Amino acid sequence: MNIVIDPDRQLELVADEYGLAAISGWPVASWADDVDALDRLVLVGLADVLARNTDIDGTHGCDRRVLVERMATSAEHRWVVERWLEDLADAGMVDVVDDDRVRLVERPRRQDLTAARERMIDACVRVGYSTSLPTLLLDSLRYAVDLLRGTVSVQSILYPDGDATTALEVYGTNVVSRYLNAAAAAVVADLACTRAAPLRILELGAGVGATSEHILGALGGARVERYVFTDLSPHFLRSARTRFAREPWAHAMTFVTVDITEPIADQVGGGGPDGVSYDVVLAATMAHNAVDVDVLLREVHDLLAPGGVVVLIETVVEHAQSLTTMPFALSMPDGSGPPERTDIRAGSHRTYLTSDEWTAAMTSAGLRPCVDLPCAGDPLEAFSQRLLVAVRPDPLQPPRRRQ
Repeated sequence: MNIVIDPDRQLELVADEYGLAAISGWPVASWADDVDALDRLVLVGLADVLARNTDIDGTHGCDRRVLVERMATSAEHRWVVERWLEDLADAGMVDVVDDDRVRLVERPRRQDLTAARERMIDACVRVGYSTSLPTLLLDSLRYAVDLLRGTVSVQSILYPDGDATTALEVYGTNVVSRYLNAAAAAVVADLACTRAAPLRILELGAGVGATSEHILGALGGARVERYVFTDLSPHFLRSARTRFAREPWAHAMTFVTVDITEPIADQVGGGGPDGVSYDVVLAATMAHNAVDVDVLLREVHDLLAPGGVVVLIETVVEHAQSLTTMPFALSMPDGSGPPERTDIRAGSHRTYLTSDEWTAAMTSAGLRPCVDLPCAGDPLEAFSQRLLVAVRPDPLQPPRRRQ
């Protein structure tokens, strides 16, 4: 008897299986506590920074404007202080006295800071970071005021002397990245098995190439016709060209500077009846950078061939551990705050969309969501990072059947 297997569920199961195989043997019981430890260090550290530089821990608190001025915050980053206060208030560490004044509930003691640091370092080891992430978090707190003043750039902390080690750990070697990259590679490899010709792949915001390496490694050079590696930074393009030069898939790779605030098809070719179509559009931890994800996904739809897939790796919850880095990378030079979003994030300081919001945006763009991992109840959910895949429907493609 022929049994029709739901192709979306089948694909999700295969991707999950490969993702879990990539992290086999890793401890799972402590992951929720480990993520909390990273968040807690940054919150306690920020409370200490504010207490040492303002009178926010006084009986009557501190006026918001005075607080910003006492740290000599640049116009570019004034909004970052407000973002810190919002998160500290959500964590119960700051009281909002009135519209203008805020007060620190309790000033962190030295032993509180020491305990938070040690707990964070232990957590990093358990989830697959070596010394790079602890160094990043501690340095970002140490230079928090300098970051606010603009005398130290966040790029110099993220990439000291141009070294991408920390970025490679964040996007490639820790437990959740290993799972997501392996699961994403399984999705693309599965698609390659259904295509008669080698795949044409477009990666947006490829950065240090951590996800690219997994995808190409799973496919091998023979199953890739074209791999367009893009980023806004020429530095990342140069690094990737050197890094992948001797790999078996190097012949298929092209490197293109792409700004997703401009029409993508005009920059890479594709879309429209006479343009190049892609079998895969990949974006790992970058699609949220779009000013409007609805516009971005409509562009992606038009770039895809029927039956092609968009593969996203996205953070879906705002975590405190990014408060000393991410906001500074988003600040607009004119002091207007982060980029003005015109999608569901409009009017807020939100960086990320939820999983449900991504699903809705994909559907609205004419794509059919088919993978959302990790599965409900999996300890990996604590990291709030997900693999989200959607297909451009192909009315001529029959459902898969299993004998």
